[in-house]
Amino acid sequence: MLLEHVTHPLLRPRTVERRSYQEAIAATCLRGNTLVILPTGLGKTTIAALTAAERLRLHPEGRCLILAPTKPLALQHYQTFRRVFNLEDSAFCLLTGENPPQERSTTSGRLIFMTPQVLENDLVAGRTTLRDVVLLVLDEAHRAVGNYAYVFIAKNYAEAARHPLVLGLTASPGSSRERIREVKENLGIRFVEARTDRSPDVKPYVMPTQVEWVRVQLTPPLEKIREKLQVFFREKVSALKEAGFLPTASRLHLKFRDISQAEEKLRKEIARQPSPLPELRRLLVDLHSARKASHALELLETQGLAALGEYFRLLETRARRAGAPASVRQMLLDGRIQEALSLTLVYGEKGVEHPKFGRLVETVERFLAQGARRVIVFTNYRETAERLRVRLGEKPGVRVAKLIGQANRQGERGLSQQKQTGVLAAFREGEFNVLVATQVAEEGLDISQADAVVFYDNIPSAIRFIQRLGRTGRRAPGKAVILLTEGTRDEAYHWIAKHKEKAMMEAVRELQMQGKEKRENGKQQELGKFMAAAASREEKEEGKLQVYVDTREASSPVVRELASFGLKLNLTSLEVGDYVLSQDTAVERKSVRDFAASIVDRRLFTQAERLASAYRKPLFIVEGEGLYQASGVSPPALRGAILSLIFDFRIPVLWTKTPGETALMIYSLAKREQAEKPVHISLREKKPPTLAEQQEYIIAGLPSVEATLARKLLAAFGSVEKVITAGEEELKKVRGIGPRIAEKIREVVTAKYPRSSEDAEEERGKNQAEAAED
Repeated sequence: MLLEHVTHPLLRPRTVERRSYQEAIAATCLRGNTLVILPTGLGKTTIAALTAAERLRLHPEGRCLILAPTKPLALQHYQTFRRVFNLEDSAFCLLTGENPPQERSTTSGRLIFMTPQVLENDLVAGRTTLRDVVLLVLDEAHRAVGNYAYVFIAKNYAEAARHPLVLGLTASPGSSRERIREVKENLGIRFVEARTDRSPDVKPYVMPTQVEWVRVQLTPPLEKIREKLQVFFREKVSALKEAGFLPTASRLHLKFRDISQAEEKLRKEIARQPSPLPELRRLLVDLHSARKASHALELLETQGLAALGEYFRLLETRARRAGAPASVRQMLLDGRIQEALSLTLVYGEKGVEHPKFGRLVETVERFLAQGARRVIVFTNYRETAERLRVRLGEKPGVRVAKLIGQANRQGERGLSQQKQTGVLAAFREGEFNVLVATQVAEEGLDISQADAVVFYDNIPSAIRFIQRLGRTGRRAPGKAVILLTEGTRDEAYHWIAKHKEKAMMEAVRELQMQGKEKRENGKQQELGKFMAAAASREEKEEGKLQVYVDTREASSPVVRELASFGLKLNLTSLEVGDYVLSQDTAVERKSVRDFAASIVDRRLFTQAERLASAYRKPLFIVEGEGLYQASGVSPPALRGAILSLIFDFRIPVLWTKTPGETALMIYSLAKREQAEKPVHISLREKKPPTLAEQQEYIIAGLPSVEATLARKLLAAFGSVEKVITAGEEELKKVRGIGPRIAEKIREVVTAKYPRSSEDAEEERGKNQAEAAED
């Protein structure tokens, strides 16, 4: 049968195959904001291209903006559009964080490809406008929830564009009606166009995927370790159930929601007590211990001994450090955990592996022997990915590569986007025939007709399950093997994902029917409102309020809210404060958790001193609720810190519940400060210190020493030199200096400086890993 192709003045001849469902969906997209839900490999990008071509034909002076969550995915769309559009090279523009802001703000392209984070920063800084954008395409649109950049961009676009039209693309919008509704509301969606592989107009183009479940059982050595961990875990969970802090229906694994709710209840109860009961603190430690034991069980059941051993080593390293969490000490001192740890070491030295390891190698070799050209292996953990890469690489005929994310974790460097793109290109060209990948390969990327996929482990997520399965069976029949360890989290996670997938499709069908009932011809109902808002903003452009914002706040929801108010935001690196509103006023913003953490590490008082010395009207804003419940710092310490800010530093403290409320407060303050006329704000550093202030500053740099304690030390010893040379016993004579602080001071003063930057970086990495574990 001869293939038919789409004919359009802006598309190259014979490049886009004609498919009825794609044309029907594109026609809906042109009528109003549309969410397209289509299985992976059925041409969501083609639908975007068809819609973009027609929008550019209707609006020759307009531009289309195509957003994707990652640079490799944005690059993929850029290459696809260049292949099918019949436009000059200058019409296509790929913009990322690697392009200077000035270059991004002056682009004249008609088809622009970006990541949402870069666009969000440019909108916040006022470097670009969406006024002339006639189509906004949001790939992986299920991300448009919470504080993700898509939410802010869609709102800004609706208000600013003269001819707005939104097209959201996803293979899996979410597993609940509430989440899908949130995506719809955040993007202003009118129509939902959804298809499954069973839809009549899609079925002719769907390649079948044969799914095979390979079940294994834990071996006796692993069962022995599992039993030790389970006994410890159940004991902690039982105590929490009996006290009423965990639901009695909790099974062998704890849900994140159950842990969060239990911790919140415990902290509230502790905060209500004038003198917290030891029993409550013990239960809080039990909760954290149970969470760690649950994670250890997950690693054992789904990954194997190597992953569990690595986790135990991390806990032991943390336990040896000063200030180690009580839950870590409690867990490692327990006899059952000690036995589990010993068995892990013994069996690990004997080469005992998870039974899935051998079955996975067999499965990959079988696929290759059957003629598969490309096989993808999915796993949740980088450590497992590396072990699988090494093990598979030992087999004849297996050419294996690893694809992981960009972030550096536990001593392993991530892959840059350039290296990720290189790995995918090599896999596509046949240099490698097996790709071991973490979550980074699940979303969106066209990984060149993978003939088979293997799930080494499972995830309790419908979105990720669908995305993994969608990496095969795109242009030819595919195969998928799911490895399951019977009676463990492995099996439970698989069935949770399947249940969520079913619920998701039911929700999509319901919303699609609702959308059909609301269809009507003509412009979108909301357009008049959006145009009025845009005109109003243009009228206020002259002489509008301005705020200087520290670059570290750029990704904050507060900044996005401020931008939506029409303020002129100047992103810069501030020496003092987070927001500068006038010559006299600067704001330091903290979440409740950061406020508490800054008390513990003494940052709060250093920041307060700098703020008070640089600005005549400084202000602290503490954002969030449940300070006493969520912070982990004792109520007396929190009250003392707040009183110190108000009375010692003379800095008011304001409380807000949400980022939106914080933004309104900052907006109101800026309006008050700049009420008479627009002001020129010159940023300040701390004013030149006096000799006494310099001395106090030096001593306040010692561990656990803040400004007040620094003054006490200087008063007792008379000079900086004598404080530095004082012994532990002399230091302990000063009120407020206990044995622990005295020991820390002497350690810092006498310790040898690291010989190289690598040593210092390694130490910082260890500290960050410890903080991340908490």
